[in-house]
This record gives sequence, structure tokens and C-alpha cells, in this order.
Amino acid sequence: MQLLPNAGGIGIDENLFDCGLDSLTAIHLAVLMHCDPTVIYECKTIEKLSEYKSSENTNRSISDGMKVAGINKYISSAISEKPCGDVLFTGASGYLGIHLLNEWKLSDKKAVCLVRSKESFEKSREYYGIPESTENIELIVGDITKDRLGLSPEAYEQLCDRIGTVVHAAALVSHVGNNEESYKVNVEGTQEIIRFCAKANAQLYYISSYAVSGFNSQKALTEDLLDIGQEIIQNPYIQTKYQAEEQVRVVYETKADVLHRLQDIAHGEETPQKEEVEYLKSSFYKLHVAEREAKLKAYLDAGGDPEQYQYTPDPDEESFKAEMGIIKEKRAKIFKEIEAEKQENLEKKLAIIDRIKAMITTPDEANKNYKEFKALQEQWR
Repeated sequence: MQLLPNAGGIGIDENLFDCGLDSLTAIHLAVLMHCDPTVIYECKTIEKLSEYKSSENTNRSISDGMKVAGINKYISSAISEKPCGDVLFTGASGYLGIHLLNEWKLSDKKAVCLVRSKESFEKSREYYGIPESTENIELIVGDITKDRLGLSPEAYEQLCDRIGTVVHAAALVSHVGNNEESYKVNVEGTQEIIRFCAKANAQLYYISSYAVSGFNSQKALTEDLLDIGQEIIQNPYIQTKYQAEEQVRVVYETKADVLHRLQDIAHGEETPQKEEVEYLKSSFYKLHVAEREAKLKAYLDAGGDPEQYQYTPDPDEESFKAEMGIIKEKRAKIFKEIEAEKQENLEKKLAIIDRIKAMITTPDEANKNYKEFKALQEQWR
């Protein structure tokens, strides 16, 4: 199958995207090359793609430093269904979201769509040829990456009171680009949706992706497994969808759960990941604050004087701070080791450069020292 028109007339140094390659054919080419689509965007010429394929260093896996250890033990195969109620849709302006919504409008339940703008939703609806329907569809302008979904405190509380189900289809699907932006939408946005569901006591239906199956695994990905030994590569979409699914599957319900995971990180062999540690911190203090507020409410409901109420120290918080201190020291030690390794590699490469300069004085000398030059080239890698 020919991916590009006039493929035989393309020079090895021509940009393939200027010659008709688009996002769909780029993915097809990536499949044929057994590589990640980001490679096609980074190596935009036949020459660069050839260099990539011939290179021995094609492993882009970041699995070891990214995955939550023992993720599968947190996953329950039992799914507890909750009353449906009104349904909140995220990502309703996207291809999948708007088609899900089109099917949903046939039900008798109200669909509330969280959209960044009503205009973009209408443009998307018209683009995909979805008939207009206002009977049981309501649009609310908000943002999953912001606190309270970008809503006012009053609007957020009202939404929590009426929503019984959330269909979370919003995601940044680009396989190339800024990883921070993908993380903010796909991971932090999912965390915000999880917080909403917890407060609203709503059932969450999270739209996953085949991308979380990664590469080079011989196992099947099922509903009650996430880590199947797959490699997660440096790809904004694959990486952040996997991390988002970790958040969906690992919801800490008690402070003891958070502390147990912190202890695993602090005293185990795994490298502490900033994103997970931050999530554990926010989870702990969410539970901590909720517990304090519950105690205060119970005190006031019993007729206590608010002026006389005193918060008692929380021993769990002291344990939390102690474990976080150990993790901080562990991260600092790892960072120091990485920096030392970088400096050592830099010094080695500078020494190689000096040696090559000394070797190439005349063409005859260069020919004589060819074998040594190739050996130095291998050391450089």
C-alpha cells in the first residue's frame, strides 16, 4: 500500500509532511515501522527515519520510573453501581464525546455537558452532523483543569447535588507536543473529576484508551488489570493516559491507605515520582481536612461553643510528614547521583573530543587512526 502520492519521487531529505503525509498516514507508517508515532514527527525525512531504524538505541521506555508499583493489587474487579441521576459529560465537543451524547439524548435522563465554550460545542455538533436537541441537554461552561471545574462555589455545590453519573471523555489526544499540557488535561483534569465524583457520590465512567496497553507485553489488558508488564514510552498521550488510569483505579479512601503507600515509596527500592507524591499529598490532606470538618460539625451539632473549639493534633499527620521527609531526602539523593553521572558523562565526552582533535591532523593520520576513531564513536554513544 502506498502511503503518499508520488512516493517514488520523494528525496531522502524532503519533509514527508510537506509531501502529503498527515496524522492518519503517520500512524499507519508508525505501525509499519513498529515504532511510536512521535518518531515519525521527530524524524520527518526518509534519511532521519532510516537513521532511527538503524540505531541500536531505539528503546524509549520510561516504564520503570513512571508506573505505580503494585497497581494491580489496588484494583477491584467488583464494580459498585450507583443510582444514575442526571449525567455529567466531559469532552462532549470531541468526536467520541459528542457521539456518546447523541446516543444518550434518547434516554429520559438529563445530560449536563461541561464545555469550555458553548460556541465550540455547537461548531462541533454541526461539523459531525449531530442533530440539535435541547430537550434534555444542558451546557455548562467550565474547565476540568481548574478547581471546582472552573465553577463558582455555589454552582459547584448545585451540580454535585444533581449529578449521579459522570462520563469522563475529555482528553488531550495529541501524540506529540508539550507533555506538561497533556499531563494537566489528562491527569490533573481526571483528578479533578475524581474529586467531583467523591463529593457528589456519583458513578464515574472513565473513557480509557488502547494506548495504556503500551508495547511489548504478552498479556491481555482486562478490566481488573492495568500493569501487564507493558512498556510505556515517551509519548505525551500514552504516558498521561496510563497515569490518568492509575488515578482512576487508585482512589485512597482513608489516611491509612495513603500512609501505607507512602511507606512503600519511602522504604522501598522504587524511585519516588513527583506526580504520585503530589497526588498522595493532596489525597491525604483532603481526607485530613474532611475529618477535621466532620469533628467540628459534630461538636457544633451537639451544642458546643464555636469560640471554645480547639483542633486536636493528628498523629497521622505527624506520620505523614515523617514519611514525606524521608521521600524528600531520597529524591534529593537520587537527583545528586543523576547530576554526578551527567557531569561524569560530560567529562568523558570532552575527553573524546580532545582525543579526536589530536588524531585528525592530516588525512593520512585520520586513515591510520580509523579504528580508534570508530572505537571513540562507540564510546560517545
